[in-house]
Amino acid sequence: MNSLALARGRFVLAQLRALQQWRRADQEAFIGAVRELPALVRTNGLGQTLAYLKGKDDAGARAMYRTLTEWLCGVPDADRLECILRDGDPFEVVVNLKDLPHARATYMAATESVWRLCEWLKPLAVSYLPSGGRAQPSPGDGSEASDEPA
Repeated sequence: MNSLALARGRFVLAQLRALQQWRRADQEAFIGAVRELPALVRTNGLGQTLAYLKGKDDAGARAMYRTLTEWLCGVPDADRLECILRDGDPFEVVVNLKDLPHARATYMAATESVWRLCEWLKPLAVSYLPSGGRAQPSPGDGSEASDEPA
């Protein structure tokens, strides 16, 4: 496995560790967003998918948007070798790609990067988060504190 693939795995795992503190319902909403992400990108494209996630009032969609923002626009370091869009909000960058040189290549690279991230997101989210993506009632479900802003 190449170092970029491992970097993706480490990135996803770090994102999921932060989500472990969330309420079960919010974890399940994130897993739902993880499951629908590949289909959204395939049918609508990256730009429309980012617009959908950004506009949806759902903890899972907001967390997915933040995850994609950090991956696509974050600062590269030793563990993060790939930051396609850089600077700021990925939706704004994608909408304004026409102003960048090599816009089509950049858009395609960002889309491919999201596809590759999906290879790690779904299996790790389903296996790593306590809810496991299944609705399982538990004592106090929904009453735990969440770091997710309202």
